[in-house]
Amino acid sequence: QNPWNIYWSDNPSKPFETWNLIPSNGRPLDRIAIPEMEPGAKYHMVIEQPSAGIKTPVFDIMTPKPASDIRVGTDINGETVLDFKPAFATEPIKKYIIKYWPDGNPSAVMYMETPVNITDKIVLDGLQPEIDYNFMVTAKFDDGDNLASESTKIRTPSKGVSLFFFLKCFSYVRSSKNVKRFKFNGCRN
Repeated sequence: QNPWNIYWSDNPSKPFETWNLIPSNGRPLDRIAIPEMEPGAKYHMVIEQPSAGIKTPVFDIMTPKPASDIRVGTDINGETVLDFKPAFATEPIKKYIIKYWPDGNPSAVMYMETPVNITDKIVLDGLQPEIDYNFMVTAKFDDGDNLASESTKIRTPSKGVSLFFFLKCFSYVRSSKNVKRFKFNGCRN
């Protein structure tokens, strides 16, 4: 194997001598993890093979970013739903796997798949109200690779009166003092 070096920076106008260096140390130039890089950020890179006199021009890369901003709520039908911001990656995402379990009980894991284009209003079954759950969203790629989010602990909503029930059973009444009031109508179907 021929030794190689990777130089990278978040600022291409910095002098090249100050860029970060990753030597090959006998590794193949395949997948190189660079923990110092921020997820979802743009970096500038040069790869060289000094023994062969080869050096690439500066090229830009975007680091992958897992799904984020995982939220759980209740929709107008009283169902528990999950939303998240999609993952970012240069290769196409095939689907998402949602993994969730009661906090403190990792043996009770539940899984759900969702297509790549559906990242909101995902109905989750099997959740109890007012319980802490851990949620993790993993992007699955065609080549079998995964990009998992951090685990997020969220308390599920209570089973209180849903907006759907409220709209079905009450009507708006305006009082003489311009105060908003609602009147029970009986529930309409």
